[in-house]
Amino acid sequence: MKMIRAALFSAFFLIGTFVSALEPIPDKLVVLGFDDCNKSDRNFVAGVLKKYGFGATFYVTEGLG
Repeated sequence: MKMIRAALFSAFFLIGTFVSALEPIPDKLVVLGFDDCNKSDRNFVAGVLKKYGFGATFYVTEGLG
């Protein structure tokens, strides 16, 4: 199971990197990352970011729900 997860993670990472490389990088770039957040954090923050036209990467930890 761990090998499957690692393979899927690698595949998604490589695909995401390839797709990102096709888009031009904006002059002003800010990277938002939310590490070890809860689902509720993601749900609240994602709505606010979407309202103002921003995106982010969320790392939701399984045990934190």
